[in-house]
Parts: sequence; structure tokens; C-alpha cells
Amino acid sequence: MSMLPDTLVCIDDFSNTELASSKKSLENAEDVIRAVGDGVFPVKMHVKDFSKGVRESVRATVILTGEESLPLGTSSQYRIVTLPIEKETFNGEALRHFQNNLEIMPQYFALYIQYLTERGRIISSYVSQKIAEYTKEFEQELPVRRFAETAAFFKLQTDILYDFAIWCGVNKEEVSRLYNVLLQNIILTMTRNQVKGTQLKPTLLFLYALWQSLNSSQGTILAESKNQYFKDESKFIGFHDKAENLIWIKPNEAYSIVRKYCEKEKKSFLVQSATIKRLLVEEGYAEGNLQKNGGMNYVHRLSQGNRIYMLVLKVEEIEKALESIQGEC
Repeated sequence: MSMLPDTLVCIDDFSNTELASSKKSLENAEDVIRAVGDGVFPVKMHVKDFSKGVRESVRATVILTGEESLPLGTSSQYRIVTLPIEKETFNGEALRHFQNNLEIMPQYFALYIQYLTERGRIISSYVSQKIAEYTKEFEQELPVRRFAETAAFFKLQTDILYDFAIWCGVNKEEVSRLYNVLLQNIILTMTRNQVKGTQLKPTLLFLYALWQSLNSSQGTILAESKNQYFKDESKFIGFHDKAENLIWIKPNEAYSIVRKYCEKEKKSFLVQSATIKRLLVEEGYAEGNLQKNGGMNYVHRLSQGNRIYMLVLKVEEIEKALESIQGEC
């Protein structure tokens, strides 16, 4: 990365759910995030050895793509902006014109280079002043200063795109309308990320959402005993083994319930099912099953009935955890 100053660097499909490499992958993500800077602020330290500094100055914008969000530390969460790509994120039809006319984007890039050749010195003369001005403006809505600064950079880029569009001869009224939409999206995105930086760990959010949803509607009913469950497995999502104080639950159905709850409550939950099962066992909220080869199975197979695999949750540990976070949800 140090060899790519002042560039946009895209690291594709960074998330890794394979147990053997997930820890290393997460460490690498932390290093990438903490390395980016301009040399003005103090050097960021290596997450595995705080006596060692990560490269002090990497002048680049880094985009990480992946199938799920990374369980990063709080400091790293405040250094990144997460954009969940969902059905409503953008209208794919808007891209069709560009896909059918492959010469459009190269022409726009050429125009942008010409624009910067003419206007670049003027833009660079007011960048510092505008960043300070916009940061102060965004601090009224975004108490976390890192996010206020990031929002300021986004607004500055929006200013430049606005000026570029006018320079290209685009209708000023239409450009102004799009400019206002972009500003609204900046505030919305940064507000969501500010909340994300302080929200619950994925496991606790999963368990809280699940506990709130159980026995609330058809498809979320938990049988009171194993015998009741086996009388009509299709009717229940799982059962409570009161003797062991364990809840046996169908993992896919539980995951689906949590996703629906989070969507309804406007909470971000970008962790895959395989990852959440592993984290629940590793953090002591679910029972794992040690395999002969030394690996860990995160679900248990029922010994009767349809003999499906189920997630086995430890009720006492979960209720203690949920009690400790009251008021944070």
C-alpha cells in the first residue's frame, strides 16, 4: 500500500469465514485500516504488538468488499465507513445505460482529467479551509469527531463533483437536486456508522433479537420439552431442555428470525450464519462438539425424530449477558 500514494485501492472479498484463516484475515484488516493516514496524526500501532508501529503514512483511500461486516475493535470501527449493499441501496436499472454504452465512462474520465488540469490548483487552494469549515458544521450532528471529519471530506468531494457537472454543461437545476440528495445521504450514512461504532457485539445483538422474537408469532414457537417438540417437529422452531437448561433451536430459522427483527428495528446485522454459530460457541453462549480430527462442530445432531442439526444455546449464560446490557439495545 505504501507504493500506491494518492490512489483508490480496492481489496475485493476481504471477509473470510474459514476458521483456520479468519483470525489472520481479521488481523490483516486491522493493519490495513490502521495504516491509512496522512502522517499528521500519531502513528497507529500494530494490533498484535503495540510496541511496533504500522506504517505512519499511507496516503490512499481503501475500499474493502466482503460478504459480511468484520468484528473489528472500537478504534478501528471509528476509522471506517460501512455501506451495506441491500436491495434498496441503489437502482440497478440506472447502470443499464452505462453497460450498453461502454465508451461513456472512459469519456467521462478523460473529461475529469481535463477538468482537474484546469481547476486543480484552484481546488487545492481551498481544500484545507473547507475541510475545517465542514467539520465544524457536521460536529453539530455527529458528536464522534472522526465521523464529522469523514463527512466533511465526503461533502468536499460532492462540491467538486457539482462543479465538474456544471463545467461539463449539465443543467444546473438538476445538478443542484442531485447535490442535495448526496448531502442527505452523507448525513444518513455517517449517522448509521456512528451508531454502529457503539452498538452491541454481533453475538449479543443476535441473542437479544432472538430472545425478543421467540414465542411471538407462528414460526417462532419454542416447545416446552423435547417430547412436545418430537410430537410435531414442523410446529416448533426448537425446544427447551429444562433439565440441562439448554435451548435446542434450528439454526437457519433462528438466523432468519434475527434478520427480520433487525430489519424491522432498523439495526444493522451483516454477519453470516456460519460466523455467528462459530462466535456463539467461542464466546461460551452455545455448546460446541469436538470432532475426532480436533476440529469443532458448532451444531449438534438430534438422536431421534428427523435427526436434524441444531444450535444448542446455554440459557443461563445468555440471560446473564442480556441482563448486563439492559438499556443498550
